[in-house]
Formats: sequence, C-alpha cells, structure tokens
Amino acid sequence: AEAARLLDEDQGLMWTLSMQSSVALLSGDLDRALDTAREAYELTSGVEEGLITAWAGLPLGRVLVELGEFGRAVELMLTSGGGEKLGRIPAGWRTMWLEVLTRARLGLGDAAAARSSAETAEAWATEVGLPYAAAMADLAWARIRLAGGDAVGAAALALRSAAQAESAGARVDAALART
Repeated sequence: AEAARLLDEDQGLMWTLSMQSSVALLSGDLDRALDTAREAYELTSGVEEGLITAWAGLPLGRVLVELGEFGRAVELMLTSGGGEKLGRIPAGWRTMWLEVLTRARLGLGDAAAARSSAETAEAWATEVGLPYAAAMADLAWARIRLAGGDAVGAAALALRSAAQAESAGARVDAALART
C-alpha cells in the first residue's frame, strides 16, 4: 500500500486496500476493515463504473453487513456491482458477492429479495461450473433456510458448501461454512 501511495498509483492502492480490508474483517478488526474499505472505495470516485469500482464497493458493502448496516450495504452492492445480478463481477467471484448480498437482505428482513439473490447465485454457479461458486451459492441457501427456521436443511447445505469450498482450496470459506 505504501509503495502504491509513493508511486501515486490509485488502482494498485485500491486493490491493496480492498485486500487489507478483507484480511482485517476475517481477523475481527472491524475498524480497520471499514477504514481500508472506505479508502479503497473513495479512490474510485470519478472512475468509470466497471470492475474497478465494483471491487472497491463490494468489500465496503461486506463490512457494512458485518456492522449491521444492511440497507447501506444493499444499496452500495447493487450500485457498485452493476445491479441485481452483480454483472460487473466475473466468474466464480460473483457468487461470493451474491452470498453477501443474500445475507444483507436477510438482515433487512427481506426474504423475497434474499431468495432472489440466492437464486441468481445458484444459476450463476451452474453456468460457470466451479466448485467455489457452488459453495457460495449453497451457503446463500443455507442462510435462507436457517432464517426460515430449517436448521437441519441449513446445516446440510452449509456442510456441502464447506466440502465444495475445501475442494476449491478455499479453506477460510470452508471453515466459515462449517461454523
């Protein structure tokens, strides 16, 4: 990050800050996660909307979900990601963000919108055929089942998600799914 700052290289700094935010979030440092995600997002103001703005906005949205700011998270994710299908995000990564969007919508109590996000994740996972994408789609459905009171169904989907994430080498996501 400091090298990018010295070089006045905003795009490299944005990527680095977004990754730092993810690490901080996973380690439980919500203040640092928010600060780095917010700075990354601010670096993209005035930039043409596309992959760069999506990769800056979505991590900030994920931090907002963890902070319980579900409405702001949904709005930011839809704007940054390119709408309901988060079309600015390629391949298997899209389902990861659709799972976060599902979580945000559940936090708002909007079960119908959450189901729509999970359906989109499932359709996209089927289209790309990647184990990681399938893992995130299953996790989105597990969250919906749990919110609907189906703990047994949620557990089965979460364990399947964990196995798929593990097979893709995504050990952190596998551990989170098992949790």
